[in-house]
Amino acid sequence: MRSEEATDSKYWVRHFRQTVRFADGLAEILREPERVLLEVGPGQSLCSLARMQPVRARAIVPSLPKPNETACDLRHAMAGFGRLWIAGVPVSFAKLRGEGRRRRVRLPTYP
Repeated sequence: MRSEEATDSKYWVRHFRQTVRFADGLAEILREPERVLLEVGPGQSLCSLARMQPVRARAIVPSLPKPNETACDLRHAMAGFGRLWIAGVPVSFAKLRGEGRRRRVRLPTYP
């Protein structure tokens, strides 16, 4: 995308009305091995489409719950960060937790 396209309403109208070649774009992204995909936004429809690809990503992670789920958005996002971390993506947990005092809680040794 060029800078002038980002502010051009005609560009966005074409973007919404024309055919989206999602599978082709995803196939191009997945040509690089060991990709991790993160869906940013509500729902998980793009994750579902990514799972249908013949070439699989190392991880496909949604950031928010499905619209009909009653799960807490923050809890779901934090679980997503954990799944990214398990997949080998560097996650700055210090930035996620912010300021404040924390207590250590013993957890099982498996993810």
